[in-house]
Amino acid sequence: MRIWIYQGLLALDRHACGIGALVSSVVGHTKYLEEPHKITAAKWESSGRKAAPNGSLMRTHPIGVIGIGLHEEDTLSLSIDVGWTTHVDPRCAVSCCIEMALVRDMLCGEIMNEAHVNDCIERCYKWLEETQF
Repeated sequence: MRIWIYQGLLALDRHACGIGALVSSVVGHTKYLEEPHKITAAKWESSGRKAAPNGSLMRTHPIGVIGIGLHEEDTLSLSIDVGWTTHVDPRCAVSCCIEMALVRDMLCGEIMNEAHVNDCIERCYKWLEETQF
């Protein structure tokens, strides 16, 4: 994250795009590399627990691809861990889990209709409630 933000995509000679104020302030913090989740949580707390832009979604959907060979619970946990490196608001965590699970299940051929989509979303909510992330 830090390299991308500060250097951009060197191979394409492009600056980083779409860096929001939250991500910039979190990743730019001097202790970010040592304690990313702690820094992210502090930034969220200082916003009055209102900061919930969700740039973490763009980083978590590849976990759905990676998760094809993993248990769904493992990929849900991984999506939380990756998302929390910049966004700890529970709304962000929920959306990252749902997005990742939908990608994973579509690639596994487990989503064929709207009922399957609804089932996937409900499993995510249930897992989040049970784990109390």
